[in-house]
Amino acid sequence: MVIFGIFFGAIMSSSALGDNNPYAAMGFSMGYFGLIYVVMALIYFFPIYYLFNFSRKMKSALSTANKDDFKSAFTNLKSHYKYMGIFTIVIISIYVLIIVGSMLFAASSF
Repeated sequence: MVIFGIFFGAIMSSSALGDNNPYAAMGFSMGYFGLIYVVMALIYFFPIYYLFNFSRKMKSALSTANKDDFKSAFTNLKSHYKYMGIFTIVIISIYVLIIVGSMLFAASSF
């Protein structure tokens, strides 16, 4: 995702594709979409890292019957679910703020 974001941002911000930017009136360059991909990759890195550590430790624990690796594996799984839970709460909160802000803006425009 990071590599795609970098190349996408570089290609879309170049003038080689012409001036076919539908967001130009808002002052938004197409190159910013590459930045959005990089930010999404950075946000998604940590839950994937926790799952990777979980799988690695669990495989080690099951093959060697090591209780410390077993405990460490489930600690990583707990961290993954905690991260995803907090992330879900943040996203739902942002949605609620957008909906309330839209209602207030719509009410004030009448």
